[in-house]
Amino acid sequence: MKHSIVAVVAIAVSLVHAQDDRLAVARKLSGAGQHAQAISEYQKALEKAPNSAQVWLELAETRMSAGQFQAASGDFARAVRLEPTNLRAQKGLATAVEKNGNLQRALLEWRRASQLAQGPEQTEAEANIDRLMVAVGQAPATKAVDTAKPAAQGEHKPPPPSSAPTKVKSEESDPVDVKKAVAAWKGGQRDKALEMLRGIIKKSPSTEAYYYAGVMRFEEKKYDMAEFNLKKAVSDKELGAAAWYWLGRTQEARKKPAEAKASFHKSLALDSKGEFAAEAKARTESEPTKSVHDTAHAPTAPRESVKPEAAPPMLSDTLRGLYSWTPPALRIPSGDGSAAGKLLDEAAKQMAARQNDLALSSLEQLKLKESASPAADLVALASAIVYNAMGIHPNALSQVEGFLKDHPKHPLADYAKFVAGISLLRSGRPDSTAKLLGPLPIATKGSMWTEAERQSALGEALRLSGKPAEALAALRLSFQAETDAKFRRSIALRMSREAAKAKTPDQALVALTQSRKACDKSPACLQVEVTEADLLWGSGKHEEAANLYSEIAKNWPNSTEAPWAMYQSGNAFQKQGKGDLAASTWKSLIERHPGSYWAGQARLRLEDAVWRTRYKGSK
Repeated sequence: MKHSIVAVVAIAVSLVHAQDDRLAVARKLSGAGQHAQAISEYQKALEKAPNSAQVWLELAETRMSAGQFQAASGDFARAVRLEPTNLRAQKGLATAVEKNGNLQRALLEWRRASQLAQGPEQTEAEANIDRLMVAVGQAPATKAVDTAKPAAQGEHKPPPPSSAPTKVKSEESDPVDVKKAVAAWKGGQRDKALEMLRGIIKKSPSTEAYYYAGVMRFEEKKYDMAEFNLKKAVSDKELGAAAWYWLGRTQEARKKPAEAKASFHKSLALDSKGEFAAEAKARTESEPTKSVHDTAHAPTAPRESVKPEAAPPMLSDTLRGLYSWTPPALRIPSGDGSAAGKLLDEAAKQMAARQNDLALSSLEQLKLKESASPAADLVALASAIVYNAMGIHPNALSQVEGFLKDHPKHPLADYAKFVAGISLLRSGRPDSTAKLLGPLPIATKGSMWTEAERQSALGEALRLSGKPAEALAALRLSFQAETDAKFRRSIALRMSREAAKAKTPDQALVALTQSRKACDKSPACLQVEVTEADLLWGSGKHEEAANLYSEIAKNWPNSTEAPWAMYQSGNAFQKQGKGDLAASTWKSLIERHPGSYWAGQARLRLEDAVWRTRYKGSK
């Protein structure tokens, strides 16, 4: 026993050194442009360190360089799941899925990136969000007109990628300089913009310059300086209401709730229907439920279309898991009650307790002491299962190969092939997995694996091989065979992803509908209902989608998906020609979720409708 433990320790040490060597070789090959060889080395490194986000990230980036965008998407996703705050991995994932042509998923991933990013990288993420929203038809292709100009002459453009205002007042003494400062802010050069504003204030102080300096300081979270500047801006005739609003937000940040509410009241007194009126009203009626700096950016100019204050919420890591394949829990076959069988059962208990080294030791004892027993025939298969649990897939595959070579007609031969398929899939060899799992017979009631598990793994292998239609077919069979409601929800969501890739969204709707009908009020069930509504919307079934979006907003009013559901409800009403209902829904969204991203988008849609009405009226 002592020698076995020493041997295990020696193996562990050698694996660490081997991993470092593999990584060094992989990085060198990748830097030299030898991507195929580098990918092979990275995969070997991952066999020793399957939970290393950095190795998955580097493998994904190498695959991108090699043009393997589909595989890169999966590798980036693994890196993000292992390290959710890794911006580099998140941006890579967004880029990879867009390269695969999945614009909806790319839009979602760029939104997540925007929440992780700061400064220029945040500006980059938001630029991609705006571009993709236009591409998928989720954003207005035009921008609200400036109400200070005749409606027919106003420019109608998409909202800018930057958070900075696109227009400034023109009646101050130095309008050109202020415009230049705001343009610098819009371009992501906040420090330069502040330096320009300091020069303007020093030369010729104006309330307008103080206003923009204040909101920039708020964006920096320098709340004391923001309050100083905004107090000097509240007397401005045009910007006063906005200045009072941002002063209130600043005072919230400085833990001055009474002063903040007073500022919000003054903002409403100056302009009860302005762009910040709904937000100000909400803050006077109750305490803010979010962080005082829950917005990603400062406001746009008065009477301009408002840049959304926050990116859509990220899908939590627990919910991301719903879209991921979960490897089945492989079981060591039961013993026959003999002394050898008891050692086999003991190894199974040790593996279940995650004492894998002890399990291997028990199997070694079984092989040495009871070599003539039937249970000894199962040592190789049992060892493969333990190695699979340890993540050492080459060893697992070697043990399975030995078992099948020695016992090709064994009653558990098909189970051994199933174990090999799972190890192949976990080691990044989906094509080999599909070839092995596909021909296996349908699992019966007494099998060591279930048909739901086999089809689920086969679906994942086909997905990774870039065959969404075939993956969808396998997942459908897995869904039909699965009895656990939790796993059925996950399979239905995976089906929705493959159905979208295969451009046959209707094929996932039945599974989603069945999962929803067996649902509760859990976050997972919310995700199922949102996905079903989105697929219905994408299929042109706007009325059915509208019913689900309304149900989501009603049943999960405080969820992160509620603003999106209300926004889409408005879109559905508009598609049906019910403009008044659409406007009413969007206004309710702004009132109930004033700080959300989709409230900002609703405001844009309302302003767009106003512009169209005025434009038609001016003809």
